[in-house]
Amino acid sequence: MKQILVQPEQIGAPKKLSQIIREFTFPQIRGQCTDGQGRYCVYGGLLHYFGAEPTLSPSHASTLEAYLEIQKGLHDKVNLLDLIGRNNNGSTFAEIADFLELYDL
Repeated sequence: MKQILVQPEQIGAPKKLSQIIREFTFPQIRGQCTDGQGRYCVYGGLLHYFGAEPTLSPSHASTLEAYLEIQKGLHDKVNLLDLIGRNNNGSTFAEIADFLELYDL
């Protein structure tokens, strides 16, 4: 009999982007997705969470899949560029998560 392993994220309702961002434990950076040393901006962190490495080409399959998951999580309520702008203008991960919660994201 084949055993199917389920990741905790797959059980129950999917996590909101604000919940995911609140779980980030890595240092935050600005102006780039990652520095290759374990630090990420909000977009780079979300790409990483959804299985893409931000150092890959934007047209790489895993990057595109991760991007689509992020867009799905934004529900056309918030523009991804707004999140990136907030990150680059000094908002912390917690402040960005608070902003998303205003839209129930």
